[in-house]
Amino acid sequence: MSDISVIILTYNEEKHIERCISSVLPIVSEVFVVDSYSSDNTVKLAEALGAKVYQNPFINHAAQFQWGLDNCPIHTGWIMRMDADEYLEPTLVEEIIRKFPELPRDISGIYLKRKHHFLGRWIQHGDRYPLVLLRIWKAGQAHIEKRWMDEHIVLDSGNSVIFDGDFVDDNLNSVDWFIAKHNGYASREVIEILNHKYRLFSREEYFEKAEAGQAKIKRIIKERFYNRL
Repeated sequence: MSDISVIILTYNEEKHIERCISSVLPIVSEVFVVDSYSSDNTVKLAEALGAKVYQNPFINHAAQFQWGLDNCPIHTGWIMRMDADEYLEPTLVEEIIRKFPELPRDISGIYLKRKHHFLGRWIQHGDRYPLVLLRIWKAGQAHIEKRWMDEHIVLDSGNSVIFDGDFVDDNLNSVDWFIAKHNGYASREVIEILNHKYRLFSREEYFEKAEAGQAKIKRIIKERFYNRL
C-alpha cells in the first residue's frame, strides 16, 4: 500500500507473529523479520505471510534492531518498528492509510499510542495509557539508542506528528513466562543502572522533542530518583 517497511524481532513467537504481520499488511509494502533462531514455527508462519526472514544471534533489542537496519534490504522511504506481540487496531490502520499520503514534507516521524493488554484486559490506568512512541520514521532520519534496556527510536531531523489510533501490546503467554521475561528485563536494567553510575561502556542519552516528551520525562524520573532508591 505505502512506502513503508516494517522490521519485527522474533524468538519463538508462533503465538503472535501471524496476528502482528496480518495487522500491518494493509499499510506496508515489505515485512522483515529478524529472528533469533526460533525453535518453534515462527519462521515458517512469517514466511507464509510473505515476510523476508533473516536470522542473527541475540545480544539485546537495540543491537538486534540495528542489525536489521544494517542488513535487511530496505528500499522504502519509511521504516516501522513493531514487536511480535503487538498489533495495529483497525482504526489506526485506517488512519495511516488516510493520513500518510498527505503528510507535510517536513514530517520525518510518526508517533503512535500504545495500549497494554494483560491476561485479556486493557490496562487503562496507572500511567499505562497512552504510551506515545516513535514507531514510523523516514529512512536515515532516526536511529535506535545503544542501550541494554528501555531503548527508543530517536528522531534525528525533521518534525513529527502523533496519530490518534492505537496499537496493542498483548502477549498471550502464561504468567510464568511473563515473570521469567521480566526477570530478564531486571537483569538488563541492572546493567543500565550500573553503567549510568560508573560509565562502564558507551551509552547514549535520550533527548526527545518537546512535543512527544513522555518517554524523556519517565527516564529522568527513573534515573534521577527511582534508581537512587
